[in-house]
Amino acid sequence: PLQFFYEYILKIPSLPSVNALYGNAVHEALQKLFSTMLVTSDKKFPDKKTFLHFFERALQRQYGLFTERTYAQFLERGTENLSQYYDQNFQSITGNPSAVKVEATLNTEYKNIPLQGKIDKIIFKENNVAQVVDYKTGKYKSTDIAKPTEKNGGGKYLRQLIFYKILYENYRAQIITVERGIVDYVEPKSNGGFDKKEIVLEEALVQRVQKDMVDVWQKIQNHEFAGCGKPDCAWCSFFTQNESVTALVDEDVESLDD
Repeated sequence: PLQFFYEYILKIPSLPSVNALYGNAVHEALQKLFSTMLVTSDKKFPDKKTFLHFFERALQRQYGLFTERTYAQFLERGTENLSQYYDQNFQSITGNPSAVKVEATLNTEYKNIPLQGKIDKIIFKENNVAQVVDYKTGKYKSTDIAKPTEKNGGGKYLRQLIFYKILYENYRAQIITVERGIVDYVEPKSNGGFDKKEIVLEEALVQRVQKDMVDVWQKIQNHEFAGCGKPDCAWCSFFTQNESVTALVDEDVESLDD
């Protein structure tokens, strides 16, 4: 609730980190790769050179927010990583690559709670079943997809996929069921491969996130703008210590869009 108060009511500005800018460029390149394929008659992906050009152009548009050195570093990193990713994922395609929707920006409601989100990719299966995919430019960590316990609500990427399920199923009510979520890492492992974690979005997990959504929204409606109290929370530190707004970069939140 405190973060909502500052970001959506007071609209306090903050700058994205360079990692978030890099993630934006990678996402745009992947989105253009699929959207270009979808408009071709033979449903073939552009070649690797075109894909890398998409990334370079996307990063270049954000040039002024990097230093010259960091821009060069991220350009090199992205070119190398995406080149490997293309080789392993798009050289030989199986199945129907056109049964997808990319960068789906959706607005809907759940129990009168306004929901908005952008899903990187939706894969449509038979019998009105779908999978939601989220690309990540960071390294895989098991805690990011851990299931909830009595003391915590579960890994942030798991909760993100569950939110996408709730978002899409309410947007396409009684039409599509999202059974699985996929976290697709675009950062190579030490052995050169790429992690891809597929998760069954169980009903018990969905109910946990739905309850949290209702609880938080009720607090916002009651103007109970309490913070979480965590020592590394940027908004709590801003509220209690009056830290500079230039420090208000929530790495956990940013990583959801990397």
